[in-house]
Amino acid sequence: MQPEWECGTDNFTKELAKKTIQLTCPNDKTQINTCCINHDSCYDQQNGRKSCDENFCGCLKNATYGNKECSTDGKLFCMSVKLFGEPAYKAAGKQKTTTTTSSMANDNEGCE
Repeated sequence: MQPEWECGTDNFTKELAKKTIQLTCPNDKTQINTCCINHDSCYDQQNGRKSCDENFCGCLKNATYGNKECSTDGKLFCMSVKLFGEPAYKAAGKQKTTTTTSSMANDNEGCE
């Protein structure tokens, strides 16, 4: 079973990215999705936006190597996160802070 498609920031962009990859490079779909999953995880861990984006772009370059159309799609995905990734990175940071604060509160239950 393949993991859920994770390239994109919302249902519309995920569906658009998925259809693009299915059309131009279906053989690389799993590898490309893995790049997106790892990129999302990097953002969630707040490992530094620039580092996350550079690793993502490198992953896409490797995943699409040897296929001109796929390589073009990979470059587009890379450019997209570099240009538009800041809100997603900040949102992931807020989510992590909320999760950490929430779990700390749960850990302290019964400590009165």
